[in-house]
Amino acid sequence: MNKSDIVYKIRDKRTGLFSKGGFSSSDELLFEKMGKTWTGLGPLKNHLRMFNVERFANWEVVTMALVEIDKIDVNIVLGGQANA
Repeated sequence: MNKSDIVYKIRDKRTGLFSKGGFSSSDELLFEKMGKTWTGLGPLKNHLRMFNVERFANWEVVTMALVEIDKIDVNIVLGGQANA
């Protein structure tokens, strides 16, 4: 597995929701089902530095692997209607 196949997300341990990547004083506005994906630890650390350490007690960093499972022709995805 290549390093580029690894991505990171921030999860709220209480809700299981993932960070959207913005900044808010309320965790309720920061997290959603899909959330943002960071492709490196550097950008993830930069994001976390925006927050007070006290908020981290309810958060965790999840490391995920990207795995290709299928290929679909673009024209099939578009329903055979390619733009002219």
